[in-house]
Amino acid sequence: MLLEVKTRHSDLKTWQKQLFKNLHKWIIKGIDNDWQYLGLHLVQFENTCFADGRCFFDYNEISEKDLKNKLTF
Repeated sequence: MLLEVKTRHSDLKTWQKQLFKNLHKWIIKGIDNDWQYLGLHLVQFENTCFADGRCFFDYNEISEKDLKNKLTF
């Protein structure tokens, strides 16, 4: 899993979107059978952390507990 974490509800820059789109494509195309690729995901904090605002995972609001569950494999 690849993660990009943004604070203050920032979004990906245009160059980041293109880079991550390419990385995703290249990883899927060349990944070995013994690896599990869980995709590229965006974590956005409304401010800087759970203590001072909401959090979003791929643009959907998520709790701290649910985010921890998603990131535990």
